[in-house]
Amino acid sequence: METDRESGVALPRDLQTLQDDGVESVRLSPAPGELIDGVYRTKALLGRGGHGTVMLAHDEMLDRRVALKFLHPSLTEFSTQRTRFLNEARAMARIRHPNVVGIHSVGQWSDSPYLVMEYLPGPTLQTYLADRGFDLSPDDAMGLFDQMCRGVAAIHEAGAIHNDLKPSNMIIGAGSRLGITDFGLAEWVRERGYRRGGTVGFIAPEIIRGDAPATTLRTAADIYSLGVLAFILFAGKTPFGECDSAEEVLDLQLGGQLAKPSEARRGIPMELDRPICQALAVNPAERPRHAEQFLAACVEAMLVRASIAAPARRILVIEDDVVMHPWLEASLHAVMPNARVECFASPVAALASVDRDPPHLVITDLSMPGMDGFAVVRELRERGHTRDVPIVAITGAGTRESWERLTTLGADGFLAKPFEPSTLRAVVRRMLSRAC
Repeated sequence: METDRESGVALPRDLQTLQDDGVESVRLSPAPGELIDGVYRTKALLGRGGHGTVMLAHDEMLDRRVALKFLHPSLTEFSTQRTRFLNEARAMARIRHPNVVGIHSVGQWSDSPYLVMEYLPGPTLQTYLADRGFDLSPDDAMGLFDQMCRGVAAIHEAGAIHNDLKPSNMIIGAGSRLGITDFGLAEWVRERGYRRGGTVGFIAPEIIRGDAPATTLRTAADIYSLGVLAFILFAGKTPFGECDSAEEVLDLQLGGQLAKPSEARRGIPMELDRPICQALAVNPAERPRHAEQFLAACVEAMLVRASIAAPARRILVIEDDVVMHPWLEASLHAVMPNARVECFASPVAALASVDRDPPHLVITDLSMPGMDGFAVVRELRERGHTRDVPIVAITGAGTRESWERLTTLGADGFLAKPFEPSTLRAVVRRMLSRAC
């Protein structure tokens, strides 16, 4: 264990990764300035870890910055492993979700496979938390946890397991967008075999023991990691207390006698103890089966806190599908019973109402006839009385490109349909708490 110098919080060493290949670590990567496959000009080293080396590069064909990850040779030592890695990488490249760092392509350099990934310049979640002394407000913690759960859900839906979820494998980009990266230990659920690996403090007990759970329980390893991450986000520390060694952490993980979040930090709703402790269960069958299920339980626990609604709060909803209006109103009133929720099918009519009665929050669809959500965000930001009003965009085709464009225009939140009422409420709570 090591203690963060600024916060005094004891956290597992992120580079202390368990792997069962037994091959000595070798660092291989091209020199800055080298042209890879006639397309990617390497610029600088971004980082090294147990799985490989990551470099910043310029895609000279598409004129964009990318991150190149050169996989550790030990992870693809044999032809079967190499083929499996390439197949998994191609499958992961098909995942299109704002909270999963995109994989553009795969290639090979000096007998070592590499990934061409979306480049996010922001800090890792580890650095982000350290810069804030591991002291987040409950709503900010829920905002980050909401995003990582949705990203993990997308990975699982694609048929994969990440196997190494931890703060250093998550990047915070523009608009506080969280992106999950580093699939060096990812496992394809539908393939045979079970790869043993992970990071001390985040690795699931069944992987520590070397067990091979049923296929239906494989994703439970990621749920366990999400439980540790939830504990860190809300409590500002790990559930393992002040351990002096990795061995002590592993013993606590296998024993299952862990602290509760509400015991580790004052002010945390006791209702959060149950879902987080359930995710940290030693038996994978006792954990939530899906990331969305875990997220929903935590959101509902947070709703026990006093409502942040005020009688004067006005929430403006712009959605051309009028069938959605009652559902949106009911979801918003569930957490803010005294708020004035007004739904408009026409963006033009909604903007006219903004001039008469400025809202405290705007929720707008992206795909609408006549004026789309991008234009709505632009119009709102150009008006003096709505320049700082929180804006949440919702869409049925959520992409990283949409998120980036919305962030540039000034949107504060982004939801991809379909989403649960609990997810909508978590985002709205976060937006309004920041506006207070």
